[in-house]
Amino acid sequence: QTDQYHHQFIGGNFRLNTMQAAILSAKLPQLESFNTRRRAIAKLYDELLTDAPSVQTPRIAEECESCYHQYSILTDDRDNLRQHLTDASIGSGIYYPIPLHLQPCFQYLDYSEGDFPVSEATAKRILSLPVHPMLDDADVRRVAGCIVQHQSETIPAEATGRS
Repeated sequence: QTDQYHHQFIGGNFRLNTMQAAILSAKLPQLESFNTRRRAIAKLYDELLTDAPSVQTPRIAEECESCYHQYSILTDDRDNLRQHLTDASIGSGIYYPIPLHLQPCFQYLDYSEGDFPVSEATAKRILSLPVHPMLDDADVRRVAGCIVQHQSETIPAEATGRS
């Protein structure tokens, strides 16, 4: 990685140092409760963000279950929404802004911009919201409320089907 999310070479760092291993060992008994809490947060986001029709929430197949390591939404107004969240002291993330086929380390595959339009469009629209297990419901409501507020201020009512 030369700059954040710019990968010159294929590789990985899969080692744990002693301190990381000790912390993870202490947290392991809490894993299921943390995952359960993340699922509850995701469910609340799903419910609250129905008031933001320009936001697409994650879709998980019926037969599957997510631990919601990330809760990522899609929106055409991603950068302005992210700034709105930042202005409200709410963190967010854009974790994969460059699709794999456009990374320098995969140039040898001879893909170009436009070869994978869905992944390219997703990379431009994706935004990850706070979903850590220490969030309480009031925090989640605040994040969702900020998103709904932003949408109501930036998208005309007729465009959302609301008046």
